[in-house]
This record gives sequence, C-alpha cells and structure tokens, in this order.
Amino acid sequence: MRFPIEILSLSTLVPALSIRPRTYSQLPLPSRLVYQFEENNNWIENIAVRSNGDLLLSMLTSPDVYLLSGPQTDSPKLTLLHHFDTLTGLLGITEAQPDDFIVVGGNFSGIGVAIPRTSSVWLMSLGRVSKVVDIPEIDFANGMAALPWNRDIVLVSDSSNGQIFRLDTKKGTYEVVIDIPEMHVTPDAKLPIGVNGVRIKGHTLYWSNSARKTLFKARLDESGAIASGAKVETIATLDVAFIDDISVDEYDNIWAVTNLDNRLIVVTPDGKSTVVEGAVDSLAVAGDTASSFGRTPEDSEILYVVTGGGLGAPVNGTITEPGKVVAVDTKGFFL
Repeated sequence: MRFPIEILSLSTLVPALSIRPRTYSQLPLPSRLVYQFEENNNWIENIAVRSNGDLLLSMLTSPDVYLLSGPQTDSPKLTLLHHFDTLTGLLGITEAQPDDFIVVGGNFSGIGVAIPRTSSVWLMSLGRVSKVVDIPEIDFANGMAALPWNRDIVLVSDSSNGQIFRLDTKKGTYEVVIDIPEMHVTPDAKLPIGVNGVRIKGHTLYWSNSARKTLFKARLDESGAIASGAKVETIATLDVAFIDDISVDEYDNIWAVTNLDNRLIVVTPDGKSTVVEGAVDSLAVAGDTASSFGRTPEDSEILYVVTGGGLGAPVNGTITEPGKVVAVDTKGFFL
C-alpha cells in the first residue's frame, strides 16, 4: 500500500464498505540522504533494486557499477562491482532474472553526448560480468525494462532514433520492435533525446519522451510489440525543461524525474501532476536522473531517487554537487 485507507461503516445503508484514500497534505514529501559521493563529477545515471534491498548504481561519468548495501540503515556501504574498460559511461540497468542484471553502456564525447554505434549490453551476475551483444544500430541506448512474463527479453530505448529494441539476453539477438512518432525527437528539440525512461506494468508500456516533455503508455503483446489495435495514450505533457526516467507505482501513478529542473513530479493516470520533491533552485534532488521503489517490507513505500548533482544544468547557473541517493517516503501520499 502506498497510502492508508479509511473504512467508513455504512452497515445501516448498504451491506458493504466504502474505501476512500486519504490525501497526503504536506509537501515536499519526507526524504533523507542515503549516500552521496565525496567529489563532484559523479553522475549516477540509473538504479536497480535487488530483492534483498541493496541498490545497484550505474554511472554516466565513469563506466562503473556500484553496489550500495544497507540503504535502509544509517551507514550504507558502497562497493565498486565492476569497471568496464571498453566503455566511458553507463546508462540503463534492469534486473532480468533474479540477481542477473542487464546494463547498457557506450562511449561519450561529453556528458550525455553519445558517440553513435558504440552501444553494448552486458550481463552482471554479481560476481561475473559478460557481454551480451554489441548493438551498433543504437545511437544512444538509454532506458531498459524486462518483459514481466519473459524476463530474458529486455526492451531497450534508443533515445536518438526514437525506437525500442527487443533484446533476447540469452541468444544475443535483437531487433527494432517499436518505432512510432510518440517516441521520436521533435525537430526543434534543444536536446535530441526522444524516448527515454521505459517501464512495464502488467502488459502496459509506459515511457517518457524527453524532447516532447510528455508521458505515454500503450498495451503490449506477448512479443513486446505494441498490441494489434492498441492505441498510444498521452498521459500528460509537463511544464518542464526535460523529463528523464520514470517509475510506476501500484496505482499507476508515474513518478517522473526532471534532471534539468531538479524536481520529482507525480502524475496520476488522468494526467494530474504535482511536484513532490525539489525545485528549480533547490539541491534537494539536483539533476535527478532515475528512481526505483524499494523491494523489502521495510522500504516498499520508499522511492530511491538518484542524481547527477546538477552537472547537466547547474542550480542557479553555478552550483553543482556530487551525485547522491535520496530516499523519498511516499507512505500516505495520494493525489
């Protein structure tokens, strides 16, 4: 549950219970600093959560994956899991099979400026690392999500070309499976980044389009393509400079991080949006890049937000800080 419920007894009127959610009235939501790097130029790009509650952090400013153990405690421990010698930066990371994580990376000429045809996908099993495949057809590999019904199949977004690739992580085969206007970069985009974050809940694919500053969804078939006859639905267009990655909660609310705007925004299924953490001139979640909910009973209502420290757009034009992990307490929140 992400909010408490009020049960109103109407036994004198109807033989049933009426359940109404309570609205969390205090914003910003409660949050705490979990971990922060000591030096600037540490951009945490993405996050994956292990079943035991530990966090995996992929870095954009270095080709590294870190393990953050005990994020619920007062003294979490950071360990370098792997340094990818042939890459200069990493992007999306997602769990395929239990404790088998897929991470995508490439080479960059600047922060977030991908060198085309350098993308590759890797399997990390927390003890061994192996390349799954090079995907030179992808110019800017970014977000990833495994199919819930077949977790060996992972969808990978190409932000530059506005496409979704379907990757078989066992066979190393891949193909373009979705190529629609709602994922493309707009001609007037200042940053040529189209489809970015991708999440799958049930058979519904959710995605952010950074250039359009818009959130979309569509129903998938068993192969991971948009189902025959399914409509692409626009959930909301946000008044922001950029939408980065997203998370989806059990009520189909989208938790979107805005990176350049330093804000965490919740968007309801009907498109209502509310800023719940951060501000344009705030360091609370400066340069927030991705998020993920905890997976243990103790932190299932905690949204872990990772940041790049404002490297993409310094706060107030001058202020940056080391990347960090922030735990946002969503318990009791409902729009």
